[in-house]
Amino acid sequence: MIEAVIPAHYFLNGLTTEVSGLESADGWVNDQEKVHHADVRRLERADLTLNAAELKGSHQRVYYFGDHFAKK
Repeated sequence: MIEAVIPAHYFLNGLTTEVSGLESADGWVNDQEKVHHADVRRLERADLTLNAAELKGSHQRVYYFGDHFAKK
């Protein structure tokens, strides 16, 4: 089974208000990369398409959108 987790409860500059109490995910992502040796892929866009071939063989992979988001 292939599983992908997309966390959505963190601060996004320009989208979330500072009074929300949320923090950026940068610290968590950096920790995953440095301490847990995760395969971190920092994305340059607000969209991501995954398929089974892309995820095959992945272990502890993190796709990070950073401050990229799409307004609808």
